[in-house]
Amino acid sequence: MLMGDLASGDAATDRMARLAGHLLDQQSYYPLHPPHEDVGMDISRALQHCQLPVIPDVLFLPSELRPFSKVVNQTICINPGHITKGEVGGTFAKLQIPAGPLNSLHTLIGVQILRI
Repeated sequence: MLMGDLASGDAATDRMARLAGHLLDQQSYYPLHPPHEDVGMDISRALQHCQLPVIPDVLFLPSELRPFSKVVNQTICINPGHITKGEVGGTFAKLQIPAGPLNSLHTLIGVQILRI
């Protein structure tokens, strides 16, 4: 969670879209870039393996947060959830991708978050 998200009191904004947008804007898979100086992180390896050099069409962001599918900056961001939660069923994402030319994917791909 980011400090701006803690301080933001605007209920009209979408927190999940904001969090995904931060990840796309900083172009890094590491959630806090640059990392805090107390974090034992080899920055040379992070630059080699954690960078997001291009903006993806679809980005899976698995987390403990509630499952979602959002279009953020023309990228479909998906948290599919967990397939199981203990001994009960969880959620998963089903993508429907049409055949043919794939221009403006965020308008063509259908995403459903389904519960088991």
